[in-house]
Amino acid sequence: MAKKRNKIQVNKGFKDFSLDLKDGNIYGAIYFIGSEELLIDWAISSVVSRYINEAVLEIDMVKIDLDNATFDFVLSVCEMPAMLSEKKVVVIKNYGGEFGDNFISYLETISEDVVVIITTNSLNDKLVNAVSDDKAYQMETIDRPELKNFIKKRLKGFNKKIDNVNISLLIDESHYYDKDSDYKLYNFENDLMKIAYLSEDVLVDENSIKDGLSYTLEKSIFAIFDSLNASNKKKALDTYKDLILAGEDNFKILGSLVYQLELMYQIKELSNAGYNLNDINERLKNYNFVQIKIANKNVRNMEINHIAELLYYAFDIDALVKSGKIDADVAIELLIMQY
Repeated sequence: MAKKRNKIQVNKGFKDFSLDLKDGNIYGAIYFIGSEELLIDWAISSVVSRYINEAVLEIDMVKIDLDNATFDFVLSVCEMPAMLSEKKVVVIKNYGGEFGDNFISYLETISEDVVVIITTNSLNDKLVNAVSDDKAYQMETIDRPELKNFIKKRLKGFNKKIDNVNISLLIDESHYYDKDSDYKLYNFENDLMKIAYLSEDVLVDENSIKDGLSYTLEKSIFAIFDSLNASNKKKALDTYKDLILAGEDNFKILGSLVYQLELMYQIKELSNAGYNLNDINERLKNYNFVQIKIANKNVRNMEINHIAELLYYAFDIDALVKSGKIDADVAIELLIMQY
């Protein structure tokens, strides 16, 4: 009778990663497992800050495109010494076994002069066994005390505070701990920004929390534009696809994107004319102050001509959708890629 294999477990989390990085124990192959993209992105950024000379960031830090890369290419990237940095950093996100067993074997013998970061949503036994000195970390739902600290720190960045009663309300209303919830820390981060804008006082109140968590489409539209302004079109597309999976109508999504671009254009026009945010709020009665504040942040570093081009493009695409000449799903993806 065959002996039953013990199930591989990963007991380390993001706190353990922080300690390992602080102690200089991050080297060779590193493996992040989980769906908390914010924690994963934070961890990658921490490694880059620790080991990469900013002057040669684009040379000594390489993100592997799994759609086009081969194992030989990855090998050549990893074997090429860092130019001016302490270590080379290579990032392979959402790995799905594309490079086969040769890649696994290579990870087991990789030099300490390079940090290869691999991420997957679910645990891969071969990767756990291959990574350097037990350097596999779960990046999943954080516990309640950690989440409370996360909330307080983010709100502090907006010069806001929250008491214990309302922080418990916020956590419960977010459904972050629901078993089948897709609500992650990036969602929380976006909602905290909205809650901060809604709260007129320094201390966040119950109404601001409930209003800030109330409407998925509006929050997602804000998130799409935040991603686009951070030059992350993939994340914007992912947010759009999440809306479709949640049952949102793509005609309504397209209308909301056009609506937001109209607001962005009006705000930029008024801002260029010398109006401050309160003056703009007084003039744009069809929008609430939260929408205006968020849109104002989005257009701060944009030229009005570019916003106008995007808006006219959106109008043209919207007309094509309404006339049946193009599918709404294709139209939205084209608009996002045009940004």
